[in-house]
Amino acid sequence: MVLLVIFIIVVSSKMTSEEFLKEFRLHLKDGLIGGDTHLNTKEAIEKLPFSIVNQCIAPNVSTIWEIFYHMIFWQKLLIMLLLDDDTSFKENIELKSFPENDSDEKTFNTHKKQFLAGLETVAKLIDTLDFSHPTPSWSNVQKYKIMQILLQHNSYHLGQLILIQKSLPSE
Repeated sequence: MVLLVIFIIVVSSKMTSEEFLKEFRLHLKDGLIGGDTHLNTKEAIEKLPFSIVNQCIAPNVSTIWEIFYHMIFWQKLLIMLLLDDDTSFKENIELKSFPENDSDEKTFNTHKKQFLAGLETVAKLIDTLDFSHPTPSWSNVQKYKIMQILLQHNSYHLGQLILIQKSLPSE
């Protein structure tokens, strides 16, 4: 969807490829922080209160901690791919992407910082990536597709976190 919108912009305005790439990079950065989703990613994560992260709203529904842990796990793996860190990717892909235990407050706060640092890393990478470069360790998927997956994955799960948060009783 994101790429289609950018393609339409390029075709309708007859941008040069340099102008297109600049606009594309800005669009990716906007998506990274929530952009058109009406929810600022950084603010939403910073505001998650520890008091509710291990609470379950219903049987077979993940907790905020489980989903957040999963988001961080995949963000780290996708950053490895963007950095061409194939060795670390291959070593980590076999790990579990959901936690085995509830979180304590210190761990949760550490993970919040890791997630936000990951967003900053990706924002910096956006300025320098060759988006057409393939990633051999992941079926030669090109960097722009990895970026798209990262943005969609974060957006989807962030929506889950907020929905769960709103479903829990107010303090």
